[in-house]
Amino acid sequence: TQVTNDESVFERDEKEIRQLTPGLQQLVQRARKSDEDPDDGKILEEQQSDNTSTSEVDKKYQYFIGKDYSNAYQRDFTELEDYTTDSVARTLVLRMPCHDEALVVFGQTARDVARHFIQRWNIHKGS
Repeated sequence: TQVTNDESVFERDEKEIRQLTPGLQQLVQRARKSDEDPDDGKILEEQQSDNTSTSEVDKKYQYFIGKDYSNAYQRDFTELEDYTTDSVARTLVLRMPCHDEALVVFGQTARDVARHFIQRWNIHKGS
């Protein structure tokens, strides 16, 4: 098995980033232009006028019943045998959708993380 060299990986990645940078800048400019659509204000007003009170949830639109709240720091699941009961008051609290989170790291920190990953990878690849 071949051991990956940190410097070769960094040099290759930097070349790829330099090649992609002009295209990404064009995409950002196009996205900014599309964000400045004059109809956005009109659409926003229409959406806000359609909003109703969120303090009470209509039972007809309650798609996800049951145990959907799990936060071990505040309150964990209780009464698991009865799966139809909610752990939060549905008339007061709406069900929140799942949220995906991402993280971007640049500079010396990114190099340190990459070096750590490559070293760990090489240890496991060699064994």
